[in-house]
Amino acid sequence: MIVGEIKNYFRDHGWSVKLPRKLQTNKRAVDRAADAPTQNLGRSPTVIEIAQLTGISVEEVNQTFELDGFGKPASLDLEYQQGDGGDSTTLMDFLGTVDPAMENLAEVLDLTTSIDCLTLPEKRTMYLRYHSGLSQSETAALMKVSQMQVSRLQRGALTKLRVALQGLPIAC
Repeated sequence: MIVGEIKNYFRDHGWSVKLPRKLQTNKRAVDRAADAPTQNLGRSPTVIEIAQLTGISVEEVNQTFELDGFGKPASLDLEYQQGDGGDSTTLMDFLGTVDPAMENLAEVLDLTTSIDCLTLPEKRTMYLRYHSGLSQSETAALMKVSQMQVSRLQRGALTKLRVALQGLPIAC
C-alpha cells in the first residue's frame, strides 16, 4: 500500500503538466516495451510491435509518444538556430506583449452589463455626452428636450452606473 501511494504521488506530481493517470501508465509500459525488443532485435520496434507487446491500441501508443515534451518544459531563454544558420532566436522572442484592452476587460464587461439597466433616454444622453463629446445644450437640442432634462438624465444614469459598479443591486 505504501509503495502504491508513493507511485501515485510521483504520477500526480512528476509532470510539468497534469496528465491523466492512464496516459502516464501507458507511457511507462510503452517505454519498457520499446527498450526490450531494441536489445533483442538490434533495432527499434515498430508501433504495431509495441502495441502487441503492451496490449495497448496503436492510437494510444502514438499518444504516448506525444507525451515526451510534457515532462521536460523548454526554457524561454534557450536559443534556437534559424534554418539558414543565421541569427538565433528564443521562445521569448515570440511571446506577445501585454494587451492594454485586456487590462480593463473586467471593468468594461461590468460597465456593459450595467448600461443595460439604463432607460433609452439615459443611454442616448450618455452616448451623446461621452461618446460624441457634445455639451448638455447640444445634447438637449438633438434630443428635443431642455438642458435641465439632459442634466437630470445624465445624473440619474451616472448614479445607476456608480451603484452597479460598486456591486450593489439596482433595479433595471
